[in-house]
Amino acid sequence: MEHLKFLKLLGTSVKELHPLIGNLVALRKLRLGQCNNLEVVRDDLFCIISLEMLNLSRTKIKSIPTSIKQAAQLSHLFLTGCKSLKSLPELPPLLQSLEAGGCTSLKTVSSSSTAITQGWEEYIFYRGLHEKHICSNCPKLDENARSNIMADA
Repeated sequence: MEHLKFLKLLGTSVKELHPLIGNLVALRKLRLGQCNNLEVVRDDLFCIISLEMLNLSRTKIKSIPTSIKQAAQLSHLFLTGCKSLKSLPELPPLLQSLEAGGCTSLKTVSSSSTAITQGWEEYIFYRGLHEKHICSNCPKLDENARSNIMADA
């Protein structure tokens, strides 16, 4: 299993990832979208140095560990429809795309201006495939979070 590159658990009843997920050293893409019981993302996940894409859309996660900043290769993060997500920590410097539309409980977003200066392509909170509206359908974002997003954009 240590050579596994792609893991797709879409729509399963996973509640929490096993701590040994960090042993999947070759894992590049992890899709956990629509895992309606997933509430916790552990630090172990961000020990995977090869992780490039993470889909947590439509899960029940409330937060993302600050260790996500250490996910050196993470370039795409999908959080669309994470209605319980309350905050986003500072994100990895190589992140190119963040999709977090419909995160109706999202209140705070840490500034990641270092990431922006290192080549972000998109920093969007969108609603729909072709619409790209900053903070769309994230009604609880505080003024500081909105300022951080606008400064980073």
